[in-house]
Amino acid sequence: MQIEKLLAKFGLTAVRYGDGTGGKGLLSLDEQLAAVGITWHQSNAGFLLLIAQCNNDKRALNDLMHLVYQMAAQLFADHWRGFCPKQAVTALCVTAVAIALHEQGRQCDACHGTGKVKRYRKQVKCQNCVDGYIPWDKYSIYSAFNEQLPITFDAFESYRPYVDTLVEWIANERTTAFLAMEERMQLEIAEARLVA
Repeated sequence: MQIEKLLAKFGLTAVRYGDGTGGKGLLSLDEQLAAVGITWHQSNAGFLLLIAQCNNDKRALNDLMHLVYQMAAQLFADHWRGFCPKQAVTALCVTAVAIALHEQGRQCDACHGTGKVKRYRKQVKCQNCVDGYIPWDKYSIYSAFNEQLPITFDAFESYRPYVDTLVEWIANERTTAFLAMEERMQLEIAEARLVA
């Protein structure tokens, strides 16, 4: 994990919060990292998502998948009637995390995310996407799910509410992580000003 990228994601830079020019920030790098560590327990899934988004960190993504898998298994245990294949739970997790990581949608294969394709020696707008991304709707979600567990669209419809629930849970965890971090940083800044 690259610490600089993590700090940049949360806006934790060595900015001087007082008057004047130059000098050091009120919070050192160690203090900023400690603030992340202190608030981690409030939303570890949210922090893992942010780290995976910011750094393309595979370990954070694997840890996030593990947490989402536990949540999905609990959802199925509480609400699903009958047998649920393990591959379905995995497909739900992969799909929900993909939606949470790539909020704009899936990258378009036709234009490779540029939003433009070449036709007759001219660049024209890609007709398959919106600015290089295919927005998430029930069909694109089904397509992502179907890559993990090939089933019919009608069969997928019984799983779709679980995808929505997992995506909402992940989004709430990310919001909690942001708010916890912001609150902790404000507290640290206030304490640093008292000392300075």
